[in-house]
Amino acid sequence: MPRFDEPTRALRRLLRADPELAGEPRRLGRGLLDLLPHDDRAVRLLALGAELGVPALVAQGRPADARRALIDRAGLHPEAAGWVVETWRAAGGEDPAGGFGPVRLAAWPDGTLLVVTREERGVFGATVGASGPSQWRLLAPSAGPGGLAVSMEGERVVVAWPQAGGVYACEAYRGDGAFGAAPPELVAEERPGLTPGAPFTFVAVDETLNQFVWPLNGGRMRRGTWRAWPSDEPDENLPSVGATVSTLDVGRPAPDVAVLVATTVDGRVLTAEWNLSSGHVAAWRETERPGAATAAGDTAWLATVAADMLTLSRPGAGAVWSLRAP
Repeated sequence: MPRFDEPTRALRRLLRADPELAGEPRRLGRGLLDLLPHDDRAVRLLALGAELGVPALVAQGRPADARRALIDRAGLHPEAAGWVVETWRAAGGEDPAGGFGPVRLAAWPDGTLLVVTREERGVFGATVGASGPSQWRLLAPSAGPGGLAVSMEGERVVVAWPQAGGVYACEAYRGDGAFGAAPPELVAEERPGLTPGAPFTFVAVDETLNQFVWPLNGGRMRRGTWRAWPSDEPDENLPSVGATVSTLDVGRPAPDVAVLVATTVDGRVLTAEWNLSSGHVAAWRETERPGAATAAGDTAWLATVAADMLTLSRPGAGAVWSLRAP
């Protein structure tokens, strides 16, 4: 399948300049070809979506009808149809330029929340304590847009992301009421398929061991390792998801157990249990879409993004905070 990030940005750019293009497939196709000269398939699929009325159906909140039209009327494979719908939906303003990229949460043992996000200017972080949110702090100014993950092991919080050259990471810290991070470091060299925009997640297993996961074509999954010292441990294959992965995240319900969560371009959500002691990852199982959350004491923080506003809430605790995009 075509890459998700570049076609989305190209389509969004054209629609912002001329919204009427959504109803003019031929003119839209010519504009996309100018911006995506090496991705003919993405151009054809998005123009086909315009021809079959996908933009209007998505705007009406009917993505399932849009997907069905692509399958029944154009004969597209369900995975390709899902990609077209999701790209039109993303380009239509649900994640506008200047808003939020991926948002990840972690909580220190005292309940203080760390919020990290990534956009064109880099990786940003903020904390949310009893008195409310801090100001955003730029953690990695040269990262650019793309995948993002955060993991906590005790008081240690590590933020990691793929960018040109490999995987970079920095350790976030608190001291005397201030929040900051160590300079980012290259922790793993480039890997096949691990591009800046690829879905990406990792777990800080302990103080010295970190393991990261990313998808390859066709839903195949890989796991790599970085340690506190140079390591040449080989990457491993993990059970396949079976479809192209659009997002990837991980939760840690217990010290020795993590749960991988993947969404696919055809709209499915799957989870796989990861035993951190043995390293075993179980087969993927389809599930309902989970809420984005992280543990914080005896409750959970929930994150909701709408345009350039992030709302954080703790159900049952009466705490609600809002953060505008950095």
